[in-house]
Amino acid sequence: MNKSLKGVGLSVILFGLSGSVLAQPELKTKPDPTPASIKEDLKFAKSLSRAFNHAATTIRPSVVHITEFSKVYQRQGFWGPVEEVVRPTGAGSGVIVSADGYILTNNHVIDGAERVKVKLADEREFDGRVIGTDPATDLGVVKIEASNLSPATFGDSDDLDVGEWVLAVGSPFGEFDNTVTAGIVSATGRTGLAAQSDDKFEDFIQTDAAINPGNSGGPLVNLEGLVVGINSQIASRTGGSVGIGFSIPSSISRSVMDMLIKSGRVERGAIGINNMAVAPKGSGKFSGVMVGFILPGSPAEKAGLKNGDIVTRFNGRPVDTVNRLRNAIAFTPPGTVADLEVASESKARALKVTIGDRTDFVSGSQALKKFGFSVDTLDPQVARQLGTRGVIVKQVEPLGPAAQVKTPLIATDIIVNVDGQPITDVSTFDDLMKANQNNKVRLDIIRGWGRQKGYIDIPARK
Repeated sequence: MNKSLKGVGLSVILFGLSGSVLAQPELKTKPDPTPASIKEDLKFAKSLSRAFNHAATTIRPSVVHITEFSKVYQRQGFWGPVEEVVRPTGAGSGVIVSADGYILTNNHVIDGAERVKVKLADEREFDGRVIGTDPATDLGVVKIEASNLSPATFGDSDDLDVGEWVLAVGSPFGEFDNTVTAGIVSATGRTGLAAQSDDKFEDFIQTDAAINPGNSGGPLVNLEGLVVGINSQIASRTGGSVGIGFSIPSSISRSVMDMLIKSGRVERGAIGINNMAVAPKGSGKFSGVMVGFILPGSPAEKAGLKNGDIVTRFNGRPVDTVNRLRNAIAFTPPGTVADLEVASESKARALKVTIGDRTDFVSGSQALKKFGFSVDTLDPQVARQLGTRGVIVKQVEPLGPAAQVKTPLIATDIIVNVDGQPITDVSTFDDLMKANQNNKVRLDIIRGWGRQKGYIDIPARK
């Protein structure tokens, strides 16, 4: 058989005796056992996964890992001398909030730090500079000198609903950078996590998104990837996440952040109202916060607010709890003109009030603005033991003048004289601070269990 016959023979095999194509076996597909209803559920689940992915992809480039370096004392060898060294003492998270390198985090992440190291999501590392801290809200701001940053965008925490999906991002245990966990908003307006005082401002978002040590300072975001909170605390009996975490709302954190970036400190507002309570049922058709007492000569009195008035809105936002009204006023910078909506005798009216400085209304705070510290009443028993009268230092701003002098003022110092004038109580202290027109103040103090006596000269804030 020549080559041409081979070709013919092949054609016979392919086409058979009839010259038609042989029938190919039919491929039978297996029927899809997934019911249509389940397919719809899976479609929805995949769309939710894509939403989570979008939020995570949006926020992760903005999240940083922060390492705190502080002074510690350690002994060289068993019998060697004790020396002071700077070493890593803590870790947390933060979120980039501007293209020029400002980072928002928790105060407790950077409190007392000698040095701060910031690691970005792209593995770059930078030395950070602490711009300011606010212990009252547990917030702080760090600055790095870097380019090609991805700042986050803020959302409005007041728009959050209980049950809404949120994601928490950070570095749990200081090891697992850029970890994303998902959960829901479990509650809003949580308070009472710290001892109640005039120095604490709480209005936490509660979430069951896993938050662990090291997540502090990282963002809580909605499904759009917008920052609605800064993760701050957990409630746990084990030290790990049990699904009860707390975040500082963006409505508070953004306001504090702006003030820290602007001046390195937080100036709080006040209008001179006390004895507030949620308006009782039966107070007419209006709900809000009832004012029990208005300080004479205060911004509230000048604006026309009356005892018994119900404040229903502050700058257009409803105020349904005392804490919300208190926070709204406190986080409005002094000098700002704010809009109040109030009601009395079933009639509503609008007022404008110029926000005052909170240090003018809180006892023992007259030194905060100028020198960076506040005081409280000295316990009578302690005064008897010391054989003197005075006031006790309650708070010292970490970056304020009182903390920056060679011998810093510290909390629990007892002040007995101001510029040579004896202190009998907080009122006397405030009067002397108001009268101080100098660019410095001299404090005679008693310190520690050894009852060491001395003085500290503190320059006024520049």
